[in-house]
Parts: sequence; C-alpha cells; structure tokens
Amino acid sequence: MARSYKRFVQQSQFGVIAASSCAAPTYPLAQNVILKATGQQLHKQNIKTDEILQSYASQAPPPGSLDAANKEQPQVSTFIYNPQTQLIAVGYTDGKIILFDEMTGEEMMSFVGHSAGVSLLKFNLEGTILFSGGLDSKIISWDVVSEIGLGKYVGHKGAIVGLEYINSVGNGLLFTLAKDGVFKVWDLEIGQCVESKYVGFETFGFALELDLGVAVVLGGSTEIKVFDVDFVNRKEGDYLIEKCTIEKQSKQRGVLCEFLTNNNSQFLQVLSNDKTVELFRVRSNDELDKGLKKKQKRLTDAGELTDEEIAKNIQESRYSSIFQSIHLLRSTYKVKSSKWDTFAKNLSLIMATSANSIEYHTFNLDDKKKQVTSVDKKFDLQLKGHRTDIRTCDISHDGKLLSTASNGELKIWNLQNNNSCLRTFTTGYALCSKMLPGNTLVIVGTREGHLQLFDLVTSTMILEIENAHNGAIWCLDVSSDGRTIITGSQDKSLKFWKVEAAGGELELIHDTTVELGEDVLALKLSPSDNKFLAVSLLDNTVKIFFFDTMKFFLSLYGHKLPVLDLDISFDNKIIVTCSADKNVKIWGLDFGDCHRSIFAHNDSIMRVKFVPNTHRFFTSSKDKEIKYWDGDKFEMIQRLVAHNGEVWCLAVSEYGDKLVSCSHDHSIRIWEEIDDEVFVEEEKEKELEEQYEDNLLEQLEKPREEGNEEDEDGVTAVTKQTMESLKAGERLMSALDLGITEIENWDNYNEQMAKWNINKATSGPQPMKPSQNPILMAIRKTPEEYILETLLKIKSSQLEDALLAMSFSYTLRFLKFINRLLSNDIKLIQHLQILIRVLTFIIRNNYRELTSQRDPTLKLELQQVQLKLRQAIKGNINDLGFNLKGLRIASNEWNNMHNLSYLDEDEYETANKERLRARKRVFETTI
Repeated sequence: MARSYKRFVQQSQFGVIAASSCAAPTYPLAQNVILKATGQQLHKQNIKTDEILQSYASQAPPPGSLDAANKEQPQVSTFIYNPQTQLIAVGYTDGKIILFDEMTGEEMMSFVGHSAGVSLLKFNLEGTILFSGGLDSKIISWDVVSEIGLGKYVGHKGAIVGLEYINSVGNGLLFTLAKDGVFKVWDLEIGQCVESKYVGFETFGFALELDLGVAVVLGGSTEIKVFDVDFVNRKEGDYLIEKCTIEKQSKQRGVLCEFLTNNNSQFLQVLSNDKTVELFRVRSNDELDKGLKKKQKRLTDAGELTDEEIAKNIQESRYSSIFQSIHLLRSTYKVKSSKWDTFAKNLSLIMATSANSIEYHTFNLDDKKKQVTSVDKKFDLQLKGHRTDIRTCDISHDGKLLSTASNGELKIWNLQNNNSCLRTFTTGYALCSKMLPGNTLVIVGTREGHLQLFDLVTSTMILEIENAHNGAIWCLDVSSDGRTIITGSQDKSLKFWKVEAAGGELELIHDTTVELGEDVLALKLSPSDNKFLAVSLLDNTVKIFFFDTMKFFLSLYGHKLPVLDLDISFDNKIIVTCSADKNVKIWGLDFGDCHRSIFAHNDSIMRVKFVPNTHRFFTSSKDKEIKYWDGDKFEMIQRLVAHNGEVWCLAVSEYGDKLVSCSHDHSIRIWEEIDDEVFVEEEKEKELEEQYEDNLLEQLEKPREEGNEEDEDGVTAVTKQTMESLKAGERLMSALDLGITEIENWDNYNEQMAKWNINKATSGPQPMKPSQNPILMAIRKTPEEYILETLLKIKSSQLEDALLAMSFSYTLRFLKFINRLLSNDIKLIQHLQILIRVLTFIIRNNYRELTSQRDPTLKLELQQVQLKLRQAIKGNINDLGFNLKGLRIASNEWNNMHNLSYLDEDEYETANKERLRARKRVFETTI
C-alpha cells in the first residue's frame, strides 16, 4: 500500500512593499490612496495610515494545493485604473491580463494573447477598449464589453515602452514606441500603420502631452529628445517632427518620464537609472516670448549674425527653452519608479525604490522665481518589509512569533495577528540568528564578527559583543536549555558562550574556543539531548563531535563543494547535509555511512530543515524551489513552487505544522500543513502531465509564431492556445459527441415510426424507443440544451481558441446542432449574438473544406441556417431601432425637465451671451 503524507499549502504571504517585477509598482487612486504591486498581488493602500483597503489577486489555487501548478507564479508587471468603468486592468509576466472590480476586488474577466510579459496598458476614454503592449513587441486591442481580442498589431522589433491612444482623429489613432527606437502611428479604422519614424537610438521611456503638442523620449545617453506632435492639422507621415535635445543632470540613462498639469502649470519628471528624479517646469508662451526677445536683442546688438541667421537661431532655441530644470531629487536608495500624485494640491511624487520601500515627496514652489524652495518627505513606507535580502529567520517555540534578519534590520512578526510587524531593531549585516527558549530573546551573528542580543519585551539591544570573532559569524546554535550558545566563524574557530545573569542583567561569557583549521560554514546540535555537535567546514567535510567533551566522533566526506547547511534528526539516527554541488546526502550517525545521495535541485542548496519528531525534511535552493523529502524512503514528497527569487532561509515550527520561507524577492511565505493527503506517485504523474501540457502548447504555438514573423506592420487575429482553451474545446467536442448521437438516435426512431404508422400491418413490430443517455437523464436536459450550456460556459475571450481545437468532423456536427437550435425561437433570441459569432468563425476557418463538400444535405442545412439567421437578425435590428428611439425620447424629456431652463426672449439673449444652457420660451397661438 502506498504511503501518504500531509500536504503543505501556502497560507499567507507578506514582506513585499513594492515589487521589483513591476516597472511602475505604484498608481495614485484617490487622496492618500494608491494601488501598489506586491509580486503576485495588487493592493489598494492608504499611505497615510499604512492600511490595506483591498486586495486583487487571480483566482488560482494557492501554491502547494492539489490543483496548483508546480511552476513559477506570474508576477504583476503593469496595471492601470479606469475611473469611468471602475475597472483595474492588471498585466502579468506570463502575458495574461486580468480585469478586477475596484470596489469589490472581484475578477471580472481575463485575456490571454501575449507570448511574453505585458509591459504597458492603456484604456480608451470610455474604458470600453483596452490596449496592451508586451515584451513580445506586439500591441493588442481588447473589447472589454464583448470580452474578445479585436486585433494584434505587428511591426515593432522590441519591447513596447510607449503606448498612447489619440481620440481626436476619426475612430482614433494608436501612438506606440518600442525599444527598437521606432515610433509608429496606427489608424484603428483601417488597422494599418500610417507613419513610422526612427528616433535614432534605443529607447527606454516616453511621455506625450497633447495640449503642448510635445513628446519626449529617453534613450541610453543623458539626452532627452523632444518631438513636435500634431495629429489634427498635419497629414499622415508628418505627425512627428524632431525638434531638439535637452540635457539632464544625471549621467545615467533615463528610465521613465511623465507630464503633469498642476495649478495651471505643466511639469515633467524624468527618472534616471540611479537615485535621482529631475523635475522640469514647462515655460508658458509669454515667458518664452519674453526670453526670446531678450536673446534676439542681444544677438542684434552683437552684430555678428544676419537677420535671417538670428531668426533661425531664435526658432531653433524655442523648443530647447521650453523645459526649465527646477529641482533634482535624490533618494537614499535607487529609485525603481516615480509617479505624479494627480490628487494632491501641491506638486507631489510617489516613488518606489529598489530597497522595497515607497516614499512620498511634496515640493514647495516659489511662484515668483518658479523654483522648488523645499522638499518634504511626507510618508516613508518601509515598516512591513526588509530593505535587503533576508538571510536568516527563526520561529519561536510556541509558534506565535517569527524573527527575520537582513543587512541592518531585525524584525519580529506576529504570526497570529495578520502577520503584523511588532518590532524593528537596527543590527549589523545579519548572517545567522536564533530565538532563545522563553521567546523573548533573539541572538544575532553579523558579518562584522559581532554578537548582538535583543530583548523583545523592552525593544532594546541589551548586549553586544564586538569582534566576538575575527571574521564573519556564519552560523550559531543554542542548547536546549538555552544556557550555551555555539558560534562558528570565518576565522576557522568554534566559540562557546555561557548565558548568565549577573546583577539582574544577562551576560554572554566566553567559555571555550575550538580551532578547526577551516572556515566554519554551518553547525547543528542534536535537538533532543544535545549529544552531538555537527560542523561543516570549507574543505567539503562535516565533522561530528560529542558536545559535552568535544571529542571527535565522525568525519563525513563525499560532497564535491562546501556543505552550506545540515540538520540532525530528533532520534540522533540520521544527519542530512546540503551543498553547493546541488546534492543532498543522508548519513547514518551510527557509523557515518552515506545512506543515499540525491541530486535534489538545479542550483546550490541553501538550507535543510527536519520536521520535528520525523525523518522528513525540507530543502531550499537558489533555483527558487522548496522540496519536501522522506529521509527513510529517499524520495521527494512535494514541490513547493511560489517564490520568484532565490530561497535563502527556512524555519520549521516546533510542532512541524508550519514552515516559513524567505527569498530574494523580499517575500516571506507561511506554509501550513493541511488534512489533504499527498501520494508520491500522484505527484510524479502530475509533474509528467504538466511537462506534457507545456510541450503541447509549445508545439501548437510554434508554427503560428513562425507564420506571424513574416507579417510587417499589419493587424492579425488575437489567438493563443492555453490549457484552459484546449480543455474547453475538449469539453465542447465531448458534448457534441453525446448530444448529436442522441439527436441522431431520436431522428432515426421518428423516421422509423413514421414509416411504421403508414403501414402498420406489413411493417412488423413497432420500433423500440432509444434509451436516453444517463447523463442527460440526470441533469434533465435535452441534447440541444446540453450542448448550448457547454458552449456558454466557455469564457468569451477563449471561445475562438476553443473552436480552433475542433476538427472538421466536429464542425459538421456543430452545424447540425445550430440548425436544430434555430427551430427554438426563444433560445435563438436569447443567444443570437454568440450563435452568429461562433457560426461565422467556424465557416471562415473551414471555408475551403465546406466548399469542397458535395453533400446535398450539408448544403441544405447551410441554406436553412442562413435563412433563419437573416430573419432573426432583421427582427433584432427592428427591436434595437425601436429601443434606441425610445431611449432618445426619454433622454430628451429628462433634459427638458432637469437640464434646461425656459426663459423669456430678453432673458434668453442675456443668458446666451453668458453661455448658459437655456431654451427660448415659445408661446403658441391657440384658436
């Protein structure tokens, strides 16, 4: 009988303030309210109270659960909010787009069309069409109302870095810029590129201000290139004219730029690839004219240039004089993104840094000098996360507290109250830490060789031993009674410290030093009785000593690279070591024999932890994965894939029901043991199925991508096969198999009954009724209703991809189903739109096969379908026209009652001059 284990599932995630995966992780939503990206989730947060108001996450099962995929989870790459529809569009690193309701956080719809991450999103003015630009160099337009892809714009050769919708011309223009340095203007009415212009360099940022008629582009140098833009008065091909370049103060390349109108003045902020954001003010026309007149006078008085040369010089310097640098803001950390706060009265910036923090700066302007007089850092969100990678963590003995330490910070988290941060201490560069028995003291070892002891009750560092070692303290452990602390260091020594109370204060007294000849990388005391002390050295070996006498017991050798961590089981029978050689070795503590060597990960294995009172253990690695192992059967139980960076440290609770993991992505994840069982064979089958599905999707998409490579500056259909669409197509095909078979059986029966009724005497016995399908009997539906219900369950955005999965034989069956369904007038009126959409798509994609058929029955079916649909569409058009006319009449009556005021002739003339909305009162003559 196969052995089963309990499953570990992610219960919560915290520690990320602003995700590094998102190009612009912050977005102002209201006064003191922002949207921020935190890895796989999006949060609505009040930056004044640091309170999470709403969370937006996909409906995927939590990592580790039975239905969750064992692959890296997609992260938020970009997002945008539309106030008209109150929808938040979120793009992910796997190319998926999800739309959420801003108030409820509910997932409304999803789109899949990009083969790489989504880099930009933009709504039209009404919020009915969404444009997305991707790292795959494609731009896709999506109909939010119908939930379908309208078209994929192909032509760029690099990631999309600029995307703007222009509403002033016809059905609108799409203004795009890619990293290849090419501007493109797309006419949405004809679906063609009407203008292309090469900027001259690789581009990284872009901003457009239509009121000014100016576009600015950031490249790899310190220059900002300025273009004159006019989409109304110029013809196609002349929309963009290059004018000038301006220098910014930072020597690093530009990353992001954005315009803002504040108090009738316009500003431009430029973020560089360092710690600076430069602010420019846009000079008004009066200021420009005044300054240019002075310049013209100086040039005329100098007499070195002719009048024509002076006029040309003045014209060229007009654009270069538009932008005036007013301030250079320098942050403590490297700035990841910056965003104007459009809801603030004063000029304000929201900045997300690469150190996992959000800063809010307000600028005070001098109206006369037009300069920034002072800058106030109003908010600084950094409490709920670490600035750098978490290198060590530990859970208290009662499982209620968690300690995490990084370079400069030690944080204490409450695991029973929404994972809130209770304490923050200033430390050195922490490499190892441990919570002492009693859950009130934390000992930390630093890279500088210091030992620091923190008291959680008084929130102070009560003791620091400077230069406890002459090198970095890589590891430490505490005896079960809490009275002895062992530290291992880069200085090739072990040191034993006694914890003693003297005069009401705790002291660490150095007891013994053991020289080992090699750097000590990891150490572990046997947990139950402290019988053994295991130490890993830089020479790839592990030495085991008796703890009480420090007498040498065993030497374990076999790893090809240094052992980075080790752990001893509760019964002192086995020891597990993990190494930079990607292997885990399980050793017996009786004779030091290697029970099994397992190639466990695809990169260096950083941590290994036993589950208390068992021989099961966890390993974490730089390959971003955590694995759960059985140390007796030497097999993997479960893969826990959720982190998007190297997993540096692990901690297991005293009862073995909780696991904590910390990663390079700044996230802290809590995994809990649930009642669901894990069977090793099922997990292996699941992994093979996922590999097969990935290969299948690759094979399906590869020929389509190769075909699209030949397309130049055009619009193609939006299609991308996913497992959801493939499974939806399979469900539809199985429903057609079941339903059409049932329909044919009853058609045959009715035909036989008609013949039998004509001549009962000579036709033999009465035909038998066909037995009804048990599935249809159970759900009490007709075959037509069953197929229609299966069709309606397919998401609108996946419908075309699901229909592409059907072969031509199923197309014929589908036509037969539609012909039968059209006889039901009620169903036809209710689902006319989707039936026409499906029918036109099927006929368009199978046109050659259908025209090559010589079956008269098929021809008759198509003619019947055409006739019935035309009648239904004509009736639908009449109904729509009647309803629209009625709505216009109701709208006019509402305006007459609420929005219009009736005035006499003299009052009307006065109101008309004042541009009031009014209607002249007319007195009709009555007889």
